[in-house]
Amino acid sequence: MPFARETADRTTGAGLTSRVLTLIRAPGQARARRIRVGLTLSLLVAAVVAPPSLPPFLLTVVMLSLVYSILAMSLDILMGYTGMESLGQAAFFGIGAYTVGIVMTRHGAASWPWAVLLALGLGTSSAAVAGLLAVRLGGLFFLVMTLAFSQVLWGVSQSWDSMTGGYLGITNIPRPYRSLGSDLHFYYVALSIFVVVVFLMVRLVRSPFGLSLRGIRESESRMKTSGFNVWLHKYIVFVICGFFAAVGGVAYAFAIQFASPDVLSITTSFNAMLMVIIGGVGTLLGPVLGATGIVFLQNYVSGYINHWIILLGAIYIAAALFASKGVVGEVRKWWSRWTRRRIVRDEEALDSRTSWSVAALRPAGRPSVESTNDSQEAAALRITGLSKSFGMIRAVENVSITADVGARMAILGPNGAGKTTLFNLISGLYKPSSGDIALFGKSMARVPAHTRVRMGLARTYQVTNLYPTLTVLDNIRLGVLGTGASRYALHSSVARLGRVNERSRELLEVIGLWERRNMEVRHLSYGHQRQIEIIMALASEPKVLLLDEPAAGLSVAETRPMIDLIRSLDPSLTVLIIEHDMDVAFEVATEITVLHNGQLLAQGSRDEIRANSTVRDVYLGKAFA
Repeated sequence: MPFARETADRTTGAGLTSRVLTLIRAPGQARARRIRVGLTLSLLVAAVVAPPSLPPFLLTVVMLSLVYSILAMSLDILMGYTGMESLGQAAFFGIGAYTVGIVMTRHGAASWPWAVLLALGLGTSSAAVAGLLAVRLGGLFFLVMTLAFSQVLWGVSQSWDSMTGGYLGITNIPRPYRSLGSDLHFYYVALSIFVVVVFLMVRLVRSPFGLSLRGIRESESRMKTSGFNVWLHKYIVFVICGFFAAVGGVAYAFAIQFASPDVLSITTSFNAMLMVIIGGVGTLLGPVLGATGIVFLQNYVSGYINHWIILLGAIYIAAALFASKGVVGEVRKWWSRWTRRRIVRDEEALDSRTSWSVAALRPAGRPSVESTNDSQEAAALRITGLSKSFGMIRAVENVSITADVGARMAILGPNGAGKTTLFNLISGLYKPSSGDIALFGKSMARVPAHTRVRMGLARTYQVTNLYPTLTVLDNIRLGVLGTGASRYALHSSVARLGRVNERSRELLEVIGLWERRNMEVRHLSYGHQRQIEIIMALASEPKVLLLDEPAAGLSVAETRPMIDLIRSLDPSLTVLIIEHDMDVAFEVATEITVLHNGQLLAQGSRDEIRANSTVRDVYLGKAFA
């Protein structure tokens, strides 16, 4: 890789960012970026030059397409980037339109600044209220709650005649200035609003906060145990998208100069969802294409077909059957096949000759256990009388374990012994029925999972729990971002976070995957995915690490590098390992805890556990006698 300014910028933040960006951007990505920029500029020029030659009706349709594109994109950030399917965006869209209509018709064109500010304020605040009710819910319950909120407002707009005009709506909404009375002149205002909104949304989805939204879409449990407050992230994006929908509503009221209950109806919500699905979920460009297509269908085809909605339904069915990723998604898939450079997928066993960089795995600023004078003042992890019941089933019962600083402890037991349940209790995914969990003397039994990560706890999962459609680099970035304040940053691109990207590079080089940083994780071999999961956990610089069957599913050739990776961890790091492979467990652990039927069966050194007749009978067998 060429570094023209490396020497001059070596000691500056700008130089660090420049070097990391040079490393991250592959030639194919740069070429695709140039193509996107060229297409965007061409479309923008056409949007500016072409309208004066359009007939009035077509100009109105194009203007409506811009307005509904804003609504569809606001929903796409929820659906495509965060995984929150909502039928409530019409509520905030309608609040924006109705507020402008009410204020402008009662107080005249001069009141437009107050009308706009009030519309955006009410739209955003209503999203904040609805979010408090809906965001804690998931799946179908979230969908129904957002729909119910929208329908309540639709009912109010129908019945409050004195304020909303009832089913007739509000007509003759004046525009801010006489010069904007012409649809052509106002079109450029609508285009400007659209461009600003697109700019802000692109910044949002490329920011660290936007990356965290995609992580939530892929795996909420992994995000929680990486240090992210999933509820807060979902709530913030719900409010932000409510604001954008309100912006669309304001533009709609001024463009059409009319607001009726239709803008709050379930039809508007469904149409917005269809725009996103048909255009391409999680793309931003897709909703624009979907909105344009549906608006044109609605305004042109409906003049020739009485039940044009049937045609729309047929188009949706065809898209679901033949273009499940939407128009943009299918184009991206085709483009990827056509331009993809030859990449040798990692289907071979891990190279047993891999050398691990211990320095990269040891967090800077935290001394090793040998140099820590007071490391023994408090146990790294102390579990006291811990129990967890699921109805009548006692999954964990009165378990007490103490792990000192730097311990290597294996948790053994047959299937159903409660090992993974114990890890879920320690990491905060389950709440204990009774007992206490203390990290360095601080109780965390009632502390949320994301807070435990910032206290120094990290974990992996029995079944690989990564972000499969994100790149290898983005997976590691999320691990690094989880404990930093920049996870909420909206103003900068994640690609420009020098420290985050530099640390991510160091960690990927440990397992030899830096060259595959731009591959989606799902395309890696299972062995490399297991290693990435450990590296993601280490990215938060934990003090206590829980490894849930790290060698599960690995071949003999893949197991040795995994053992080397675990053994090369910082000696001051306390590690608890669940492992069914006895060779792995007895090689990496010096202390053994055995569970059986949710209860503590035995504790001791490797030799003591080998010599324990009860443990041999229950679990180990004669081979380990």
